[in-house]
Amino acid sequence: MKKLLLIVLVLAMMLGIIESVSAFEFSPNFNAESFENLPGYSFDAFDKTWSYKTSFNFDYNEFKVTIIFSVYGSSSEVFPPSLYMLILEDGKHRPAKQLKVIANDKIYSFNLERAEKLLKIDNTEFSTVQIGKIGKQMLLDILQTKSMALKISLSSFISMTADVGDINTVILPVKLWIASLDSLNYWDSFDNVDILDGFDNTYAASVE
Repeated sequence: MKKLLLIVLVLAMMLGIIESVSAFEFSPNFNAESFENLPGYSFDAFDKTWSYKTSFNFDYNEFKVTIIFSVYGSSSEVFPPSLYMLILEDGKHRPAKQLKVIANDKIYSFNLERAEKLLKIDNTEFSTVQIGKIGKQMLLDILQTKSMALKISLSSFISMTADVGDINTVILPVKLWIASLDSLNYWDSFDNVDILDGFDNTYAASVE
């Protein structure tokens, strides 16, 4: 079921079902074909669109959580990276109000309640964080960290924490995804636009 939801999520991104976000022309330094041999890459021959993603799962009491990191684009355009959360309780998604991530001894916070970013596909909702400059800094800290912890708040009274620090089962695939974006100059496509600052404002992103 989770695999099917991930496939549907990727198709939704390719078809533009997700909240409209402007695409940007490739930086001359970036070549999407560089992703082709990496795990997590997929290509839609009909729409001529591609995605590159990684994900991990964890359980917390009665909740089953899937975290997805993804980028996508076409032959000439790219979209900013995003993070998606599927939080299931008895098969139904519980929207996240806040996400906190500890990486490299820093605490990153994102207010999803303020952003109200939910992707809905076939009555299944995903909580969404679009990655801005602070989010990019978080990714680079995840790349350097030896352990990572998450805190997802569903309300003022319900929150879940997870230490996902096992490099062999969780962090390594995430690190490879982040390192690929960095080494293949993915971020260069957004150097001359202010959309990343806008995402920081939308999610009241902060680091301490």
